[in-house]
Amino acid sequence: MCGGAMKVADLYGTTSPLDKVLKMNLPSKDETAVERDKITRPPMHPGIFFERNILPEFRRQNRTIGEIVALLGLSRQSLYRVMSGEQPITPDTAVRLGKLCGNGPDLWLNMQARYDAWKA
Repeated sequence: MCGGAMKVADLYGTTSPLDKVLKMNLPSKDETAVERDKITRPPMHPGIFFERNILPEFRRQNRTIGEIVALLGLSRQSLYRVMSGEQPITPDTAVRLGKLCGNGPDLWLNMQARYDAWKA
């Protein structure tokens, strides 16, 4: 088929992969809805999330705790209190973590709000 426009059907026969996906029998929204009153696991404190999920990545990049606290503008003691779940993520700390991680403060503030609401 030289010189002419190639069609999806020419590549995949009569049905393209997109057509196959669109014809799949997916569960309805009601079947996948989460029943919030049945959730028994409490939300994770955002500081613990940082310690378990973000800090190891910085460690793989050969970053020390000293470098991380310098980038955050926090003391080691404050960072350790946040990472142990003893101290909440303040809006100021959320902005700093958001800049460091590149995801903005909303994630950190929302995680803290969910954690606080669960504890209340």
